[in-house]
Amino acid sequence: EEGEGEREPMVKDVEVCGVCGDAAAKYKCPRCAKRTCSLKCVKAHKQADDCSGQRNRAEYRSIPEFTDQDLHSDLHFLHDVERVADGAHRQAYMAKLMVKAELPNHLRNLVRQARSRDVGLQIMPVSMQRRKTNTTSFSHKEKHMLWRVELLFHPDAGHRVCVDKVSDTTTIKELLGRFIDPSKGSDNISFRTRLGASTKLGVEGLRVAVRVEPSMANAVRYHEADVTGTLMDAIRNTVVIEHPTLHIFASDAAAALTFEPRPATIPGTEPDDVEKATGATERFADALPYVRKRKNPDDAPGGYRGRGRGR
Repeated sequence: EEGEGEREPMVKDVEVCGVCGDAAAKYKCPRCAKRTCSLKCVKAHKQADDCSGQRNRAEYRSIPEFTDQDLHSDLHFLHDVERVADGAHRQAYMAKLMVKAELPNHLRNLVRQARSRDVGLQIMPVSMQRRKTNTTSFSHKEKHMLWRVELLFHPDAGHRVCVDKVSDTTTIKELLGRFIDPSKGSDNISFRTRLGASTKLGVEGLRVAVRVEPSMANAVRYHEADVTGTLMDAIRNTVVIEHPTLHIFASDAAAALTFEPRPATIPGTEPDDVEKATGATERFADALPYVRKRKNPDDAPGGYRGRGRGR
């Protein structure tokens, strides 16, 4: 009939990119709802309009517009607010306290005396067993370091012997003889019984090594120590963690070890390197529980005055 014809198909309006104005828009900015067509235009929009591209989580939504997605988003937002508030509370409390990063006087003196003898003594956190059992001290009368020495006899399945108050002038040969020298008779019979393989080899059939610290368990390195030398000679220009550990190997077994030449000075180490090698989860100096108040309590945030240790 006249007036009737084919209907033209409805064409949906295609929104073009709000940045380049050429291509059809594919994306909408969650922050400002600007339409873009590509990653290049998204980046250009963020830079030109100083837009973060993140939805305003505190934006008002009316009830008819509120969806389940908005509910979950608000829940996460409240959890984040709670986390930030809790972190601010902790920081305010820690600002009231000043953690003393220095060692106690006797340990500082011990480290100083060790360094004057070219030994880099590292002190571990108080929670570590090696720190708890260490009895190393400095004799002001004799002007000697009195070390706690740990001996690991690898020919006897790594049997461990710890000796306290060993002077730094004691020779390695004399120290080993206390436990494996048959001429000592009944004085060391109990040790010789447990250290049968080392006793059979004798001091001449053994090699003594000091582990290079810090070194990981899968990449152990050693410095060789002269059996006829002193304990101080064995640990000079090395890093000692709390107290020396001497590794005793059979001469033939020591051939498979990795020995490094002894450095001319104490090697520099970072605290994190020692933590990795020892398994410590705290920083060495910062882990010490010596806490004192700030000199001026008014420096602390309000609400925390008069609280904390060390008053």
